Order: sequence, then structure tokens, then C-alpha cells
Amino acid sequence: MTPRLAGPMVSRGSGHWGRHYKLLYTIFALFGPTSIPVLFWGESPWYALFVAFFFRTILSLNGTWSVNSAAHMFGTRPYDKTIWPVENMFVSFVAMGEGWHNYHHAFPWDYRASEYGTPLNLTGVLIDFLAKHGHIWDRKTATSNMVKTRLLRTGDKSHHTYGTDEGRKAFKTLWNIWRHPTNPTYTSIYTPKPKIIQSDGYALVEDELKKSEMDDDILKREADELLRRQKEEESQKTEANKIYTKLSQYIKEQQQELPGELAQQANNNQAVNGKAKLNIDGNQNVIQRKITVQ
Repeated sequence: MTPRLAGPMVSRGSGHWGRHYKLLYTIFALFGPTSIPVLFWGESPWYALFVAFFFRTILSLNGTWSVNSAAHMFGTRPYDKTIWPVENMFVSFVAMGEGWHNYHHAFPWDYRASEYGTPLNLTGVLIDFLAKHGHIWDRKTATSNMVKTRLLRTGDKSHHTYGTDEGRKAFKTLWNIWRHPTNPTYTSIYTPKPKIIQSDGYALVEDELKKSEMDDDILKREADELLRRQKEEESQKTEANKIYTKLSQYIKEQQQELPGELAQQANNNQAVNGKAKLNIDGNQNVIQRKITVQ
């Protein structure tokens, strides 16, 4: 950024915008927005001033500041669950795409500040438009294998493509209503755990990445292995849940077959906060009920 800031157009001290900043701000931020409603539909100058200037300024500033507040509190962490920044759709809406903050901190050199195809990123669309017309060049992005490997390594499994059903359901909202990412309080049920930062820290620019982190073949092999392990773990959990469900159903069926007196005794035992143990002898098909009252 230093060479660009030192250019003749944007230099803060002697550049064109630096020398004429106050005049340009007064025209485009104060008089322009205030005069339009007055001239075009006869609005009161005071109303126009308070709504088009003061209210607009307060709204835009708070929307911008929400990136460093709400986007570090309410949301999910599909790319890195060990850091505070989150993916917050509401902040992305009010801050023109700056709310996909977990991705931004995982890949800070990516100009898009969000994964390719992520909605509500008007800033990224504007940069692409300017690049198409030659005003922006040398854009840095994270490759698909970089993203896939990182989220499988450290993500909270809430990713829309490479996450798990369990991970996508691990969220909460205020009062448990409006359970959708557009809810400003939509957030993960998990709290980030502190981690030890390596001596070389994190790559803040693409040039600081290790060679292994830029080799697509290595990243693809690692991502495939991580995805295989994740699917295997998810399959084991699914099978365990099926066994638990069948066992629970079997116990309920056995309880329903108990003689009426024993069933009534079990109900009475529950009323006095007792503990019941059901012993089943499969060979003799005999059910014995042992009641222990606290």
C-alpha cells in the first residue's frame, strides 16, 4: 500500500485528494446529500440535514464499526474455530460485505474478504468491476484447495459444503427464535479455545506462506485425507446413534410388557424420586425388576 499512498492522487499530505479533502467532503458528504431532497421533492432543509447527513453518517459509521464488534461475537467459524472473528450475514449486509470476518482473518491477503461465491459482498463486486476496466490489478486470492484444507483443519464444521449436519446445527439465537443467519444474534454454541501461536505467526500476506501451503497438489492430498476422516467419523457417529435408538426402543417395548402390578410399582417409584434398574435374562426370558428408593 505504501507506493500507492505515496502517489500524486492519494498522498495524504501533498496529493490531490489530501490537499482538497475538506472541500470535497463538504460538497459530496454534506451539501450534495442534503440538497437533493430539498430541490427534488421540497423537503425541509433541517429535515434533510438531519436525515441525509447526520443520521446517514451515524448509520454508516455504526455499520462499519460493527465489523469489529458484532462480527467478533455473533456468528459461526467455518474456517478457524480458534479465533474470535465470525461469519455474520447481518454485518455483511450493513457493511457491504465486510461481515465474512472469519474468512478474512483466515486469509487476510484475499482481496474478496470472503470465499468465492459468498453473497452480500458488494465491496468484492466493486473491486472486480474496477479490475475489469483496468483500474485495479494484481489481486491476491486464496485457492480453493487452500480454503478447503484450512476449514477441514481448524473449522467448526459449519461450512455449507464441507461441514457436517451436526456442525451446521450447532448454533443458537436470542430467545431461540428466527433461527436463520440473517438474525443478528445467530451464533455458534462453541466458544473459541485459546491456542499457542507458532513462532513465525500467521501469514498476513501471501508472500509469507510456507511453500507447502502454496502447493496445490500437497493441499489437495491433505484435504482429501481430512475429508475422508471426517466422513468416517460422521459415519461412526451415525451408526452409534442407530444402535442407541434400537436399544432404547427395545427397552421401552420390554417395559410395556411388564405385568400391571410391576408397572404400577415402577410409576410409584418414579413419584418418590427412586432409581430403577431393569435386569433382563435372555436365556430364560425372565424380567426381574429391582427397586432402590433413595
